[in-house]
Amino acid sequence: MADATVVSLVPVKINEFKPGLIPEYTIIPAAKSGDFEILHVSDAAHFLYLDHERGSRRIPEPVSEYARAICEDYISGQLEVDKENGAQPGLFWVYGKLSKDAIKINHKAEFAQALQNQIRWFERLVRRADDSWSEQRKHDHIANIMRVAARELRLEREWLFEDLKMGNESCPACGSLFGPTQPIVCPNCRCILDKEKFKTLAFAE
Repeated sequence: MADATVVSLVPVKINEFKPGLIPEYTIIPAAKSGDFEILHVSDAAHFLYLDHERGSRRIPEPVSEYARAICEDYISGQLEVDKENGAQPGLFWVYGKLSKDAIKINHKAEFAQALQNQIRWFERLVRRADDSWSEQRKHDHIANIMRVAARELRLEREWLFEDLKMGNESCPACGSLFGPTQPIVCPNCRCILDKEKFKTLAFAE
């Protein structure tokens, strides 16, 4: 039985479901910032039904196909992946049941490439979030992985505040809810919310 090691730099938990395959579920914990996680996998299998008399036959799935499917299926299902330009989650696999130290020593090139790919992916996610926020300014339009990407890149964004942080302030005239930063003028009914700051502003004719 062959073995392989899946290496994940992805800062969110990976939970891949492969119906009909044994094992069906693959779970990799979220990688902590500046670190990575590994998962050891062996040959998988699926059952092929033949007929009533012969029942089902166990068909082995080579570890190379299984490990590749874990990585490729997860990557393909993510937002803003651009493989041609090297923008994708930091996820790859290598042959053998290796430790984290062995990965660092023997697979430096693959690790470095995965890290660069993930940084480019994070940058694309943040740009998409910026575009969405500039148009809609709705927190529910910002995916969690976009917030994760911004934090990993050490960026500050208004949309980093989650929905649960909305609604702390409201307009006394129309009741509209604001985010963590109260506007000077209500964007909905145009009520002046901060008269002192409003007096300091100058407007073009």
